[in-house]
Amino acid sequence: MPRSVNLPPVEFLGAPPLKNSGSLPGTFSTIKDRDRKNRPNLRTPAPERPGGSERKKRRKAKPMTGTRQVRVANGTDIVKELLELDGRRVVDVGCGEGRFTRALATQGAEVFGIDINDAALAAASAAPGGENVTYMLGRAEDLPFEDASIDVVVYSNSLHHIDADNMAQALGEAARVLKPEGKLCVIEPLAEGSYFEAMRLVKDETDVRAKAYEALSKAQALGLEHETELRYDEPRRFESYEVFRQRQSARGDARRAAFDAHNDEIRANFMANARQEAGEFVLDQPTRVNLLRKPG
Repeated sequence: MPRSVNLPPVEFLGAPPLKNSGSLPGTFSTIKDRDRKNRPNLRTPAPERPGGSERKKRRKAKPMTGTRQVRVANGTDIVKELLELDGRRVVDVGCGEGRFTRALATQGAEVFGIDINDAALAAASAAPGGENVTYMLGRAEDLPFEDASIDVVVYSNSLHHIDADNMAQALGEAARVLKPEGKLCVIEPLAEGSYFEAMRLVKDETDVRAKAYEALSKAQALGLEHETELRYDEPRRFESYEVFRQRQSARGDARRAAFDAHNDEIRANFMANARQEAGEFVLDQPTRVNLLRKPG
């Protein structure tokens, strides 16, 4: 039988199908640019952990089917519940400055943060709390790991940043490096909600987010099976509109130029969509988690 769900106070709702392509087929179990020749050899198998055989039996148990929605949560807590991370080798693809990467490492995982941005990796390496984390320059389409050497691959708000023509190749790379029974966890923001609406004049990602989901819907052809689909609302908090503008402008020249050109309209959009809580402006970002498995 599947293990029980144990999340901080949340409300489970029936999740409607996505507007663009419908829900992926899924089942529930738990909520819980280097060349290949320069890849480190990461094939050394981890020692068998106590209870490993029993866990394998549980994985084969027939889970419930369906889709769930969590009203309020955050990606870190949900991934901790979805995945057993202690002692696992985990790759965070598109890790940026490593905040999510370091959170994964606190769960006992050996984590590799991969990104194409040297500056982001330098910031990640300089941040405290990087024990059990290795940051590496690399691309999702050519992961610097040996076949069947990784337990978990995570995309946290990064799949839609890959060129649409290369998304299938990137997912195929995840399948290649995963061990049998390994997991792929993809966290993607949806093109809806108050945060998305507030951001629409800054950067509208409707098309690329839909293409990321379309690529996931074809993952079975790459050797991955869909297990779980989960939707949750993640609140984004800002002390003021000026803080919102500052944070977004720091994320690149294109966003900064958008604020310079359309500041009044963006401000009005922000104020129309944000709600106020405890002196802060709060915008909700609906987010989807897809958990896939590489069959053993």
